[in-house]
Amino acid sequence: MFDDKFNENDDKTLKIANEREKIKDKMTSKLKALDFTDDEIKSVLHIIFITEGKIEALKSSLIGTNINNDDPTPAMASVISQIKQLQIDMAEDIQKKINEIIALKNK
Repeated sequence: MFDDKFNENDDKTLKIANEREKIKDKMTSKLKALDFTDDEIKSVLHIIFITEGKIEALKSSLIGTNINNDDPTPAMASVISQIKQLQIDMAEDIQKKINEIIALKNK
């Protein structure tokens, strides 16, 4: 039973990772269609990489919040809020970076 639950969580994690890779691949294809160079594409994807690291750090900060804590909900709500903000900021930063690159190409 424990093994089934563990494998189920692994499957979910793997599925999420695969979806993220698909999104990155799709973005790469779209940027290539806009004649972005490999370095320009890497600079856009780097924004995602950095944000993913920040999100993982926030998730890790929740480890143990349910120990000696009657209600871990406020801590979880705070982290979820911070993650949502990071995602919004990432989307804005990606768009800014793409616009910067396009502007430089049009000079």
